[in-house]
Amino acid sequence: MIRLIATDMDGTFLDSQKKFDKSFIDLFYQMKEKNIKFVIASGNQYYRLYQKFLPLSDQMYFIAENGSYIAKGTTELHCDVISYQKVKEMVHILSQYQRIFIILCGRKGAYILKDYFAYKNEVKKYYCAYSFIDSYDEIHDDIMKIAIYDKEQHIQDLLDEIRQQLPDGVKIVTSGNEWMDIQNQHMHKGVGIKFLQDTYQINPDECAAFGDQMNDYEMLQEVKYAYAMSNAVEPIKNIAYEVIGSNDEQAVLKKIHDILEETEGKMKKVEFERMQSVTVGFGGIKGSKYQFEGIEEKVKQRILDGWTYLGYVPIITRSTRDVETISLIFEKEETA
Repeated sequence: MIRLIATDMDGTFLDSQKKFDKSFIDLFYQMKEKNIKFVIASGNQYYRLYQKFLPLSDQMYFIAENGSYIAKGTTELHCDVISYQKVKEMVHILSQYQRIFIILCGRKGAYILKDYFAYKNEVKKYYCAYSFIDSYDEIHDDIMKIAIYDKEQHIQDLLDEIRQQLPDGVKIVTSGNEWMDIQNQHMHKGVGIKFLQDTYQINPDECAAFGDQMNDYEMLQEVKYAYAMSNAVEPIKNIAYEVIGSNDEQAVLKKIHDILEETEGKMKKVEFERMQSVTVGFGGIKGSKYQFEGIEEKVKQRILDGWTYLGYVPIITRSTRDVETISLIFEKEETA
């Protein structure tokens, strides 16, 4: 049973015109009815993503800035920042390259030097909370990511050269032909997916995700049902559970529709299996010692038979407070 669906935006959920079909609204409410969490996972700014999905945004989850910022609606769940010293060092390194401009992505907004005001329309595609500034010294904000835009639109040409100069503890990843992102080494969209899985106790085999670029790689690895777009880069296709249509064919919405149809008529069966403790020795004045034998083998066999082990509950407790009987709990998905 799918409990979480996550999707990248550009090149995946959005078509070439940066739009999505309005049929998504009906699909979204179907997901809500089935208690499926819908997650937008993007390198884009949180405020831009939130704005894009109004009035549904308060009911959605956002993994923004490639995992550095996680929110449910307007509630911040997690934020990962780059140290001030590393930001300063990287700004100095990147200022050597005339063909690029950089955006410092902060908790409160994004910051671009006024020298690059001519690229305002490009900035507006991905940011709605931004400021053009005279100097980076004007910034009083936590920086989560540094975005790099190549005016010549051949960002791959600069990737290795810039990577070799970066300080320890940060990494750089491409996002299309025009953009590269720098953030903390451990940070990626997969961290955001894992955070939500752990927070809401969702297993990877209960998750689906969609992506097309290398900044989607770790996210797709965190789920069982990893879908690559037909327009995806080859490494993404190589790790996919399935390669679907292109973003211009609204293939994400079609696959979500299929997933929702597959969940129709499915139900979960729960079974309890009792285990009796056995006496294994005597503890002197503390009384006898008890233990349960064969639990590991029982659980392994059930898993092989398609069941999920949920845990156990004590059924009978001796006067000595030793548990005499427990009930193992197993769950299995069945078609009604």
